[in-house]
Amino acid sequence: MKTVSKLLFGALMLSLFAAPLPAEAKKSEGAIQGVVNINTATKKELMLLPGIGAKKVEEILAARQTRPFQSPEELVKIKGIGPKKYEKMKEHVVVQGPTTAKQVKVVAQTTSPEKK
Repeated sequence: MKTVSKLLFGALMLSLFAAPLPAEAKKSEGAIQGVVNINTATKKELMLLPGIGAKKVEEILAARQTRPFQSPEELVKIKGIGPKKYEKMKEHVVVQGPTTAKQVKVVAQTTSPEKK
């Protein structure tokens, strides 16, 4: 009987830790503060931008070697960065000045049902 209890307890603990994060927590993941100069930023700094991974970083670097970006909106010319993705990052994108972006730790708040 103790073995069954241990198995049930283990299964319960596993299900608690394996449960997906609430939507609020997923949205806040990778939050940044500050701006990224897409003409001078390092690979690591470019990856701070929401929705930008290693592949897109390489494409941004290749594009700026050919010709520096004249405006942040030019990012939509990069394959895989459309208007929706650009909209999510535009407040953090600049083409002049220093990169000041830092990753920010955001504590997700979940909504709980009101008690009546």
